[in-house]
Amino acid sequence: MPSASDLPPGIHRATASGYDAERLGRAMSAAFIDDAGGMYLWPDPDERRRALQWYYGVLVPRLGFGGGRLYVGDGGAGQSVWIAPGNGVGLASGVRAGALGFPRRYGAAATWRLKKLSDTIDALRREAAPPGHWYLLLLGVEPEAQGTGLGARLMAPMIAEANREGRAVYLETSTPSNLPYYRGHGFEVVGERRVPGGHGYWGMARPPA
Repeated sequence: MPSASDLPPGIHRATASGYDAERLGRAMSAAFIDDAGGMYLWPDPDERRRALQWYYGVLVPRLGFGGGRLYVGDGGAGQSVWIAPGNGVGLASGVRAGALGFPRRYGAAATWRLKKLSDTIDALRREAAPPGHWYLLLLGVEPEAQGTGLGARLMAPMIAEANREGRAVYLETSTPSNLPYYRGHGFEVVGERRVPGGHGYWGMARPPA
C-alpha cells in the first residue's frame, strides 16, 4: 500500500471520518452533469444536479470505504474510488453503503432505471474484466481542474500498486471521448454492452506493467 510520502503531489488517501461529502459531492455533480449515466437516471437537469451530489458524494464513496480505497485531490477537486480484488459491487455492498435510500429519494422509475444500468455494468464486468483486478469504480474531476493532470495523479497510486502486485486494473466508461484518455494510461477496450433502451458502456482493462 502506498505511504503518504509515495503519493503524487496534492493527492491523499481519504478515510470515512475525514471525507468531505458536501465538497466532493458538488465537484462530482459538476463533473458528471452531462454524463450519459446520470442523464439516463435523472432526465431532469435540476434533479440530476442534486441527485449526483448524493450519488457520487455519499453512496459511491461508501462502496470504496467498505471494500477498497479512495484518493482525493487537495481542495476536493477530484477523487478516485477503487474496489479491491475479490470484492464486488452487489446487493450486499450496496445495502451497506445506503442504496436502500435510493427509492425513497428518487422514486420507482429512477430505481428501475438504476437496476437496468447496474445489471448492464455488472454483466459487462463479469464477461470482460481480467481475473483478480483492481476496479476503478469512479474517477471524477470537476471541470475547472480538468486538463491539469489531476485525473492521472488520482489513478497513479493504485496503478503503481497493481503493477507491483501483478494485477490488472479495470473500469467502465460511457463517454466516447474518455477512450483515448484512458488508452493514454495503458487501458484498452475489452468489452461493450448497452443498457436496454439506453446508452452503451465500454469496459477497459490495463494489464500490469
